[in-house]
Amino acid sequence: MAKYIMALDAGTTSNRCILFDRQGRMCSSAQKEFTQFFPKPGWVEHDAEEIWSTQLEVAQEAMKNLGVTAADIAAIGITNQRETTIVWDADTGRPICNAIVWQCRRTADRIERLRRAGRSGPAPPPGRCPAGRDGRSAGSGPMRGGRPHPPEGGRQRSSCSRTAGRRPRSPERGRAGTGPGPAGIVLRL
Repeated sequence: MAKYIMALDAGTTSNRCILFDRQGRMCSSAQKEFTQFFPKPGWVEHDAEEIWSTQLEVAQEAMKNLGVTAADIAAIGITNQRETTIVWDADTGRPICNAIVWQCRRTADRIERLRRAGRSGPAPPPGRCPAGRDGRSAGSGPMRGGRPHPPEGGRQRSSCSRTAGRRPRSPERGRAGTGPGPAGIVLRL
């Protein structure tokens, strides 16, 4: 019988894995930072492959620390960066470029113009705060008005989407995926 619950946290600066027993006691943990890129003032990016590889490494390390295998894991809970955006190649399932991090301000002026024009996006569900962690509107990150958008000047071959609550689509089906990597569906331990 599986004895542990794995919690995976894909954070803004690092990935973490914590294993809990059935009584909710923390039994093992591992954490690893990943690289932050600042290509221009106000821009923040991550290497999507590094997000995935460090998440896998900390999961394996936390299990090794406790001497358990995948068969000992009853459930996996995942939390992530929510509005960080990754564009995936529809054919290969690989990221096309670095992830645009939720803190990035590259579209702030565009979002402000939309807001002034009364196009700030759909209202949040009842009980949800429309502001992001830093007090900005939930639509002020890399998303335009809170909706996915194609890359500038080209046809949309890939999918731009928030990472929260979305399952990556299988590259085998020839479509793009979203999120920090395959962790949303399969964790190869």
